Amino acid sequence: MEKLDVVNAALAALRAGETCELVVVAGTAGSSPRGVGAWMAVFADGSQAGTIGGGKIELFALDEARELLNAGQSRLVRYTMGGENSDTGMICGGAICLCYLHLDATQAPLFQEIADVLAYRRIGDFVIDFEPFVIQALEGDVAEYHGEASRRTIAGCPGLSLVEEGSRVTYTNAASEIPAAHIETLCPEGLTYIFTAQKHLCEARLRGAQKMGLYLASNLGQIGLNLCACVLLVPRIGFSGFWLSTWISAPVGLVLAALLAKIGAKQT
Repeated sequence: MEKLDVVNAALAALRAGETCELVVVAGTAGSSPRGVGAWMAVFADGSQAGTIGGGKIELFALDEARELLNAGQSRLVRYTMGGENSDTGMICGGAICLCYLHLDATQAPLFQEIADVLAYRRIGDFVIDFEPFVIQALEGDVAEYHGEASRRTIAGCPGLSLVEEGSRVTYTNAASEIPAAHIETLCPEGLTYIFTAQKHLCEARLRGAQKMGLYLASNLGQIGLNLCACVLLVPRIGFSGFWLSTWISAPVGLVLAALLAKIGAKQT
């Protein structure tokens, strides 16, 4: 299920006068089931749309989201997923920062704008104001910043906004303190998936013909392109540079893979 499907499901509930809880993966450290930007909506009837990775962490999130939905609350929490201090019993070895957003009908216009950005393949930044959670953290002890000790709960929903012209992005690291805001760049991913799928088809020919040198060259070439784009773009435009680097490397990687597959076919 794509993010647009999650947004549309949430919109349907909000327009019907219902509330829902949107679970956002706002930060990760180390290995985690899903990366930053995964969304899951949880509804009053117990159903859900989207996923944050399945397994125990999703069961934790579903139970917590239903509790918060009934209470009309939002929450920021960090869970560890490995080691002696694991909050979940999982063995991923990393940590995940989840932000639960209590949505009601007043957020419907904003999420319609988000749906439009995703549907019409525009680029915008979804901003969550973490200031209410920061105040909660300052009032408590964050020495052990994970599990129940890390829960920062507020009534209602923190400030949400959409900045379509883009802005410098901050990144929520699940291993550090709470930032002032979480800013997630909403990027139209569909075309990069198409480029990547076509690239894999080209590389499958190389593997089938046992042209492993060319196959590795194709993979390493795209990795190199992505790294170069990140090094050039991220210092200038922030985390948005990661998304833009993918838009650059995906089509170029496809061209490279196609050329190498053609060379491999001539050698066969």
